[in-house]
Amino acid sequence: MGELSKSKIRRIGENIKKKLNKNLHIDKEELDVVQNYRVSFREELSYNFKIIQDIAINAGSDSICSYRLKRIESILSKLKREKTMKLTTMGDIAGCRIIVYREIALKHAVEQLKKIFDVKKVKDYYFKESKHDGYKGYHLYVKNRRGSKIFEIQLRTIQAHRWASLVEIIDNIFNKKIKEGQKTKDFNKFLKLLSRKNELTLKEKKQIIDIDIKNSLIKHLSKTFIKNNTLIRKEWMKLFRDNYQFYLFKILEYDDAKIQVEGYKDVKSAENRYYKYYQDQSINSVLVKITKPSFKKISTAYASYTLSGHEYMDDWFLYMSEILNDAKLLKDKKEFEYYQNTLVENLDVQLELIENELDQILVYKNDVYFEEEIEKWYLDVKKKIENIATISYNNVDKESKLAKFFKYFIS
Repeated sequence: MGELSKSKIRRIGENIKKKLNKNLHIDKEELDVVQNYRVSFREELSYNFKIIQDIAINAGSDSICSYRLKRIESILSKLKREKTMKLTTMGDIAGCRIIVYREIALKHAVEQLKKIFDVKKVKDYYFKESKHDGYKGYHLYVKNRRGSKIFEIQLRTIQAHRWASLVEIIDNIFNKKIKEGQKTKDFNKFLKLLSRKNELTLKEKKQIIDIDIKNSLIKHLSKTFIKNNTLIRKEWMKLFRDNYQFYLFKILEYDDAKIQVEGYKDVKSAENRYYKYYQDQSINSVLVKITKPSFKKISTAYASYTLSGHEYMDDWFLYMSEILNDAKLLKDKKEFEYYQNTLVENLDVQLELIENELDQILVYKNDVYFEEEIEKWYLDVKKKIENIATISYNNVDKESKLAKFFKYFIS
């Protein structure tokens, strides 16, 4: 399809919006226009990404920098959800994301971006005030002075990014749309509390755990991560040495956790495959480019697509440990036994996850080709066990197999 005029794109976009509001079918020809409009951002986005990733690395050498064209599902959802939104005025069709590990790096990156780009709009959910749901981030809508397209640069600290990733993971696993504004009493309260992670009182941590228990959140997360951790690692093993520029993540089924990832060296082939997958309604996919890709970077930046783990699992054990210690001090036997039983139940699931990973590591152990990646994987698993052991040892029966197992790792 040749390049379309802005007026034609606007007209077709308005027609699509009308159909969406009436829940009517969108024709393939109309979807082709949306896809053609998406990829029209590709060249300028790629050019600007080189500038943005340099700024990100200068702000913090451990920064994670990626870009994507907005998924077609997300474009259509936004058109339907926001009354005044138009296809031609959507400012985040093309977007770059910078994830930093320190707030000072975020400040530095923002300052440098404002010097280089023509900033059209700013949404500050970080320094001024977070969104009502707890989201924190700094969004710049910019135009390169030599270009015509407006695109979004989204900056987050690692903690803010992990919070946002958990929202998406909960949406995926529980079939919710919290990210798009759906109200769910328990999860909205749960996420709002977690957005203040560094300020939580013991009472608030207990509220988080109680909501978790009520909704079996840790069980659902564990079930999903058990199925996916080794799977996505194996997918990564096929790709990590081939210097791919683009990665296409596919979720075939959330319940059965069928996750796949494909690598591409040119964006045109990658986009053609993405569009093909989009037309297959059983496949949820996202196409991204990430600076100096590694498993750690990819599983951090796109946790809702790798579905292999999340920091909340560690937080859960920390909060549970504090609750149990408090119950001990108050000599509240009933409460202690209730939370201890929940802890032990979930320890069994966590150890199953770890056991699956160790079994998979053994498969690759003697293959020199994978030596470096296997070493990284093993160290990740070892750290995970040590964290769980340190937190949990004092809250399980000292004569149990669990206690003896944990003692080995903390001695």
